[in-house]
Amino acid sequence: IITTFHMTSLGLLAYIALIALDLSMRSLDAFDQVTRLTDNLESEVEKRTEELQNERDLLQEKNVMIQKEFDLAWQIQKELIPLAAPVDYIYTLYKPLQSIGGDFFDFLRFRNSDRIGLFLSDVSGHGVPAALVTSMVKTIVLQSGPRREEPAELMRYLNGILTGKTGGNFVTALYAIYDPHTRELVYSNAGHYFPVVIDERGASAIQGIRGIPLAILENEQLDSLGKGYGTSRTILPEKGKVLLFTDGLIEATDVNNTSVYFEDAGFYDMLHSLRDRSCRDFMTELYRRLLKFRGSDSFEDDVCVICLDVT
Repeated sequence: IITTFHMTSLGLLAYIALIALDLSMRSLDAFDQVTRLTDNLESEVEKRTEELQNERDLLQEKNVMIQKEFDLAWQIQKELIPLAAPVDYIYTLYKPLQSIGGDFFDFLRFRNSDRIGLFLSDVSGHGVPAALVTSMVKTIVLQSGPRREEPAELMRYLNGILTGKTGGNFVTALYAIYDPHTRELVYSNAGHYFPVVIDERGASAIQGIRGIPLAILENEQLDSLGKGYGTSRTILPEKGKVLLFTDGLIEATDVNNTSVYFEDAGFYDMLHSLRDRSCRDFMTELYRRLLKFRGSDSFEDDVCVICLDVT
């Protein structure tokens, strides 16, 4: 009996040993599988990390390239905008929202005459699309020939070429011809703000014919609706000022209270208080007060202003 029990015990121990060995082999096999999975996971993580780094480097290269293209576009656009007014009784202020913008101004001269043409426009939208339309406007104005003698004709010419070619953008524009000898201002308005006259009596916008913005309807459609572009005339007050601007000036808001516009913060009273300053000093102070009102030197829209001294 003892011998039989002893043999049985040995068999049990052997059986247990076999089970233990099997479990051990299975554990080793599982460990090997975990090790392989871990190695594969680390390899995949390294591979994906490298891919992400390459993608980041590529994105950074593209951003650098895009910035260079923006800078080049800005350099080109700067060539379209006058560095200074051609006469000493006019001064300008131009602050684009981005490196390139949609506001544009230019001065037109006439043979054998002291008259000067003042052209101001604002393309809807911002950035490259607006800048491209601006370059089109500049080219058309340069090619306008004798049409520049009559403001409404220049507007009609611009509208005829731009309509259907601006990618859905429209253009507000104002073209005025000033005669310093007679103080007469002859102008045509395509959906733009009217100039503001400043003299000893106060500051107020000139009124006149106001057509719809350019590049919305064909000239024939405008004619059929009785909405064609017209020319208005006025005699400016002696020793006064005229301010032409885009909406970025009067629609600037306080960064801490975007419901208040610069136009509604004593704008016209301020213009009147600055009436005796030269155009240069007038514009310097106007911009200083705009920055103070805004609370920042960055704006929500391009700011473009032309100041003219009436002698």
